[in-house]
Amino acid sequence: MKRRSARLSWNGDEMQQTLISQKGPSALPQPAAVAGVSSEQARQLLAEHGFNEPVARRHSGLILQFLHFFANPLVIILLIAAGISAPSGDPINAAIIVIVVLLSVSLNFVQTSLSQHAAEQLRK
Repeated sequence: MKRRSARLSWNGDEMQQTLISQKGPSALPQPAAVAGVSSEQARQLLAEHGFNEPVARRHSGLILQFLHFFANPLVIILLIAAGISAPSGDPINAAIIVIVVLLSVSLNFVQTSLSQHAAEQLRK
């Protein structure tokens, strides 16, 4: 017996024939629709709106940025729980909650500041 190697060539016609034989003609990739603006429209839009660049954001002070992280619903709930826990005779748990919230907010603030700084460096 003669043994034939099952060598597949995935180029052009053979690929199309394989797809048609296995899944039918609808399996062939359809050409992408050519759409977009004309060169003249692109020039008009560029003159009207300028380049597609991100708008520079105003930076508020560091203290305001830090305080902004306390506007998280989970942080608010935890601080309310600490506020209820402290006067009800469990100051240790209240202190633990406050410490964990402060660590979380601080870590979030530092990570966000570092990522914003990196993004600013990429824009330059």
